Amino acid sequence: MMWFHLKRFPGDTDATIHRIWECFYQNQDEEAAKLIQQLGEMPLSDEQRCTVWVYRGWLAYRRGAWEEAERDAQWVLAQCQDNYSIGKAYHLIGACALDRYEHGDDGNEEINSALLNTTLKVCNKALRLLNSHPETLLVYSTLSMAYVYKDDLDHAINLLREAIGNVAQPTREKGWELARLGELYVLDKDDWETGRRYLEQAAEILDPVSQTHAWVHVRLAEGYIGDKEYQKAAVYARKAVELAEKDPRVQAWVHFGAYRAYALALHYGGIDLKEAERQYRRAMKVAEAEDDREAKGQLLAYLGNLYARRKRYRASLRAYNEALRAYGEEAPEIWKLHWSLGSVLSDMGKHQEAADHFRRAVAMLQEMPNALPDDLIDGHMNLGEILYQAKEYAEAEQTFREALRLMPPGDGRRSPAMKWLLAAIQRKE
Repeated sequence: MMWFHLKRFPGDTDATIHRIWECFYQNQDEEAAKLIQQLGEMPLSDEQRCTVWVYRGWLAYRRGAWEEAERDAQWVLAQCQDNYSIGKAYHLIGACALDRYEHGDDGNEEINSALLNTTLKVCNKALRLLNSHPETLLVYSTLSMAYVYKDDLDHAINLLREAIGNVAQPTREKGWELARLGELYVLDKDDWETGRRYLEQAAEILDPVSQTHAWVHVRLAEGYIGDKEYQKAAVYARKAVELAEKDPRVQAWVHFGAYRAYALALHYGGIDLKEAERQYRRAMKVAEAEDDREAKGQLLAYLGNLYARRKRYRASLRAYNEALRAYGEEAPEIWKLHWSLGSVLSDMGKHQEAADHFRRAVAMLQEMPNALPDDLIDGHMNLGEILYQAKEYAEAEQTFREALRLMPPGDGRRSPAMKWLLAAIQRKE
């Protein structure tokens, strides 16, 4: 998000400018637009008018009207003299070029390269004009993303670290750039520990002054879920949900991520399964509104697990079967659903049906070139046990022999496998 420096003008104009500034921070674009319209009906100095046009341009940018935003920026470049307005106009042109790159579907490498080069060129002009202004941090954010897209992640990270290091005070802008830096470490560097530190610093700065940073708490919650620190994850996820519901322009992925992370923390942490189900359902509404079949399938699979934990086996089967339909049988991770269905059916005493699903899970794993050896071994072990319970002793024997063949020497599963194998042989005879 882009924010703007408060410039002091006398009387009603001063109050209006101040309120617009606050609107940008709170993503209240409709109110900001009305106030800008009011300013257009007031007598303004040249400098004031330049500020209004800068605001107009960024509003257009925020709703994806890049051509309109660029026209406003060009007006400022042609009509204005102050470094602040001109610097913001150059930054706006760079941000539009970056958005065109991100959202464009043109595979033309020459066009894409030109867009990124435009971003770099005009943003560097903006930095020179804005100099030590607090908002230079926001220009660094745009620049860093251009370098990420040019496959120069290290340059992007060093740029942000240097910019943040030059700001001593915990300003909002610093909070946002710490968040951007943390996200780069988590998502692009796959370095959760470093990213976590930056994200937590960002949250500490932004929590008292902002309601538009739910995504920062989503990233923190997701990271702690990965570490299985579910209590910490639940705290950040709950804050993400709270912020997402207050933000009038929150993105769908943030809403989905907040509900999903809160549900996962409550579910797998065993904190509150009933509330976890409610949060999954809220995430499901977002997935359905976005027509995201993969997200819907993922949530249904989580619900299947949750219902199984609560011994609501019929509900679990329904959720897993709906997940199968949402994903489609060709999805690469579909074997996990067959595995889960087999487990639930086994708990219900339906061993023949359970065996059918475990057979499919094992068969799929065998066809996967990147299947983990442990998954294959455990799959054979589970299938063998289910076959034994289904009194399919000959097939159970073959399955345990294959599990033993796959196990490395010293594997702790060898002894249980041998016991099951001998039991199957005895039963068969």
